[in-house]
Amino acid sequence: MIREASDIDYDIFKRYPRLEKPKRKKNGKRYVNVVCAFDIESTRLPDIEQAFMYIWQFQIGPELTVVGRYWEEFIYMMNEIAKRLDDEWLVVYVHNLSYEFQFLKGIYPFTADEVFCTDSRKVLKCTMHNCIEFRCSYMLTNMSLDRFLKKYNVENRKLTGTFDYQKKRYPWTPLSADEMAYCIYDVKGLVQALISLMKTDGDDLQTIVMTSTGYVRRDVKKAMRNFNHVELHDMLPDVDVYCLLREAFRGGDTLSNRWNTDEIIENVRSVDITSSYPSSMIMDR
Repeated sequence: MIREASDIDYDIFKRYPRLEKPKRKKNGKRYVNVVCAFDIESTRLPDIEQAFMYIWQFQIGPELTVVGRYWEEFIYMMNEIAKRLDDEWLVVYVHNLSYEFQFLKGIYPFTADEVFCTDSRKVLKCTMHNCIEFRCSYMLTNMSLDRFLKKYNVENRKLTGTFDYQKKRYPWTPLSADEMAYCIYDVKGLVQALISLMKTDGDDLQTIVMTSTGYVRRDVKKAMRNFNHVELHDMLPDVDVYCLLREAFRGGDTLSNRWNTDEIIENVRSVDITSSYPSSMIMDR
């Protein structure tokens, strides 16, 4: 089903079951048990280095898709959803939230307490109206959306190669059926893949980790519960061994070019390699 923001029954959020607060957490949240996703498509104007949204998509569970062309429609929808939540939280996943956040912060006055970043301009999660929690599914999966949807073999995969990114579209630009399908499949597929991911790991919106490294951290914590404090203490190095380990620690070699040693070189530039793996796979045995 595809609906506009003004054409849906917002009481649907009252009818979804609730996940109980985890007992082990003092400040645990009570979540609505439905997976949602949000995405926008934007047009970039290179002459002024400015981008603007021309359509947004909001997926509510696997069935219902809400689309809008203007931010006023999205603000209306967020307000209506917030009215239906009573001390409960709705989780909305965004693939690469850091990008969408640059637009969201222009329509909602986020406070410092409502935004959690892992680094400068890397937004892991943000909250709106004290009841809607946006999470970054890219940091959760550490995969592109296309790869994530292919891995879980979802019904609505990303329609890669069917969209003209160079075309300038505005909120009033009519979209073809193929263009609309491209936009909708992104959020439908994301919800389908997230549901499969949680089912595979036995998670729900309460227990699922926030980042890909969270899975490793969780496994390590589980494994460490097999040891008592005495056993863990015995595994630690003594002072002498610790000092030797510190002495042995060092970084990599940084050497000068033998032809330019002891020379002063003007106008030096440098290039760092992000990853040598692709070139090594092709060039080396």
